[in-house]
Amino acid sequence: MVANLERTLARIRAIPAHVQAAAVAALENEMKALVEAEKRVCPRGDDARGSPAHLADSIRYYRAGTGAAGRETLKFIMIADAKDSHGRLIGASVEHGHIAANGTHVPGAHFWFAVYRARKRAMRRRLLAATKRAFLAG
Repeated sequence: MVANLERTLARIRAIPAHVQAAAVAALENEMKALVEAEKRVCPRGDDARGSPAHLADSIRYYRAGTGAAGRETLKFIMIADAKDSHGRLIGASVEHGHIAANGTHVPGAHFWFAVYRARKRAMRRRLLAATKRAFLAG
């Protein structure tokens, strides 16, 4: 197991810097587009479910930082950090449904994973193409 890990890490270290930079730039563009798509389909406060309008405004992404070896990681995290009046995150309640204050069930408005699933193959294809283009450009 450790031998496979070392071999994999050696292959990752062998990736040229310009290819890594192209992959990071392509991934950041994909994350921007994904966040915009999520914001477009996110339920708003004027819909029948009464979802808060600030949920869409809270959708964003950020860079994950550095890895264990001190190298920059190719990882972005997308979150919706809107909170209710009690300080609890509300994204999962809107996505999966919840029990309202009056005891009625509020059905979920599935938007988060549906957008990702619809865009996943095209995102992967564009990332691979950008990486190949950078590698062949030398």
